[in-house]
Amino acid sequence: MIASFAQQAIAKAAMHGADALAEVALGIAAAANPFTVWQAAGHFAAATAHGTAAAAYGAIGVGSALFGRAVAGDSFSRDARGPSGAPNQSRLAAEDRPQPRTIIETRQQEHTITIRTDENKIVAVVKANIDRDGELRTVVRETAAAVA
Repeated sequence: MIASFAQQAIAKAAMHGADALAEVALGIAAAANPFTVWQAAGHFAAATAHGTAAAAYGAIGVGSALFGRAVAGDSFSRDARGPSGAPNQSRLAAEDRPQPRTIIETRQQEHTITIRTDENKIVAVVKANIDRDGELRTVVRETAAAVA
């Protein structure tokens, strides 16, 4: 279970890393063309977001792989497996079989997150979304219809 989680996280890290490189290439190409130079900043911002996601998924994947290996111990060693890869019960004496381990860690960390918003910008974005018949207008209509 932990191994598949680690594999999935590593795969997502690789995909986001590739997306980051693609966005950098698109940003460079956009910046070189005077007709698309205005798109370059968006591509570079997307590259940054994909790079951050790749780093986060990579850290999660490596961390879960190491955790899985620590929990599994030597239960995946070659001499404990038969030809099919299944555990060879005849080779393992009861005292040699991996015993379950309980890992108890207590960590207390305090994090402070400060969020600053520009209320005028939020209002402007909401108003623009409603004016162009965006998702917010649909939500307002559906809510009004449900209340009425």
